[in-house]
Amino acid sequence: MGPAAVPHCGCWVLRAERPQWGRAAGGQKRPFYHPHASSHSGHSPRIDAQLAGVENGRRHSQSHRDDTQLERQYRYVGFAFLFLVPAVALGFYFPYFSLIPDFDPSITPLIHVHAIALMLLVALFVIQPLLVQFKNFTFHRILGRLTYVLVPLVAVSVIGVIIKEFDAGLAGQMTLATDLKSIYPDVASLLLSIAFYLLAIKNRRSAPAHMRYMIAFALSVAPAATNRVMGYWLDFGRFASGVVSDVLVCGIYVALIFFDRRHDANYRPYVLALGLYFFYSVSAIALVHPG
Repeated sequence: MGPAAVPHCGCWVLRAERPQWGRAAGGQKRPFYHPHASSHSGHSPRIDAQLAGVENGRRHSQSHRDDTQLERQYRYVGFAFLFLVPAVALGFYFPYFSLIPDFDPSITPLIHVHAIALMLLVALFVIQPLLVQFKNFTFHRILGRLTYVLVPLVAVSVIGVIIKEFDAGLAGQMTLATDLKSIYPDVASLLLSIAFYLLAIKNRRSAPAHMRYMIAFALSVAPAATNRVMGYWLDFGRFASGVVSDVLVCGIYVALIFFDRRHDANYRPYVLALGLYFFYSVSAIALVHPG
C-alpha cells in the first residue's frame, strides 16, 4: 500500500502509512517496514535530513540572537575602559611622566620597557572592544595577535621590577621573610592576570566567554594604576590603597554577575574570576597587614 495524500494547511503532503504486520514462517508476527523508513526515527532519510537542518538552523539562529543581545548589553564596554587612561596618567605621573626627559638614575631601561608595555596594553583594553562594536573584526584579530608578544613583555618586565624591589628590600636590612611577604601581592597579581589572559585566549572562539575573561584581565591590571593614584594624589598608604582597589574590583565583579543574571547571560566566568580575585585579596591582606 503506498503513501496516502492528505490535505494540510491548504496544500497536499504525502504521509507514509503505519507499519503493517505480516506473518513469518511458523505463524509468528513480524513487522513490515516501509522500504524507505529509517530504523531510528521512522522517517525517510530525506525527511530526517530536513528535520536535522531545521534543528541546526534553529540553534544557529538562537546563538546569533544571543550574540546580538550580548553586543547590545556590552556595546559601551570600550568607553568604560577609558577610565584606565587618566588612571595610568595620574598614577604614573610622579614616578615616571614628571621626570621626562631628565630621568632619575633609578629609572632603568627595564622601567621604561615596563611603562611603555603597560600603556600599550591599556590602549588595547580600550581599542579592542570598540573595534568589535564597529564591526572591524579583521583589525581586532590583528591587534589580538599582538598581545602574544605584548603580554609576555609586560610579564617579564613586571618580574624584573619585582626582583628589583626584592633586592632593594634585602639591601635595606629587611629580613628574607618580610621581603618575601612584601612582594607576594605583586607576584600573585601577576599570576592572576596571566591566568585570566590564558583563559581569554583559550575561549577566543567563544565571543561571550572571551570578552568576560578579557574584562577580568583588565580588572586585574587596573589596581597597578589605581593604587598609585591613591598613594601619590590622595596620600593613601600602600596597604590601604591595595585594600580599597581590591574592594572596588570585587564590587565590580558582583555587579557584573547580577547584570548578566538579569539578562540571562553566561556569568560563570565572572564567578570564577571573583573567586580567584577574592582569594588573592584575602591572602595578600593576611600576609602584608601592618599589624
